[in-house]
Amino acid sequence: GAAPPAAAAATTAADAAAASAAGSGSGSGPSRPPCNADLSCDLSSASTWRCGHDPTLQPSAENNCHLAGPGTAGNSTCSCGAMQCQSSPSAPTNASSKQYLMIGDSVSIGAAPLVSANLTSHAIEATHN
Repeated sequence: GAAPPAAAAATTAADAAAASAAGSGSGSGPSRPPCNADLSCDLSSASTWRCGHDPTLQPSAENNCHLAGPGTAGNSTCSCGAMQCQSSPSAPTNASSKQYLMIGDSVSIGAAPLVSANLTSHAIEATHN
């Protein structure tokens, strides 16, 4: 693919992780302007404040962004939108286990599977919110 523009290269890991969590790109079009990072979006808007993956766009310098998180590689196309938040932690799958609630953000979401695997080996069930 094309080399990332300077704005995409300057995206921090936290910004990129947040961009990855920004949504699937549904509803792209004039109401979702293209972006390289959160700085490209209208941070005061209720609907276009977060830069996230938009598979409906054709690649261009205006929408070239780097997606963060496990299993992502290279750059993708992005547009500004609103982030989808989880409303509550998932219900325990094993109520007889000790329960651990991990509260965090897009960075801790990436660590949650590792924390959960470690706690599971000690008979503790974890959930993230």
